[in-house]
Amino acid sequence: MAEESKLAEKLEEKTTDTKFTQEEMDKLKSFQDRYLGAQASFGNIEVAKIRVNQELETIEESKKNLEKEFKELQKEELQFMDDMTKKYGDGQLNPSTGVFTANNS
Repeated sequence: MAEESKLAEKLEEKTTDTKFTQEEMDKLKSFQDRYLGAQASFGNIEVAKIRVNQELETIEESKKNLEKEFKELQKEELQFMDDMTKKYGDGQLNPSTGVFTANNS
């Protein structure tokens, strides 16, 4: 039974609470703080990505609108050129002076 009591004593010794030192607690707190900082940074990055994607969507929409306007401008120009050709015939226009010179064909 002497061995049993020694075993019981050893178990009691092992089950007693041990307190971490302040340095160890500070180190654990540092890890926690760094993890929280990393998580916050990941969140900030995701929010930044959302904002950049919104900007890209706005830019893409503006680009599509400009492409549409550009195509409309081309159509208007072609219609104008057709109208001027019908009115004045084939020739050359000097855009600086506004003088039209007809082709003599």
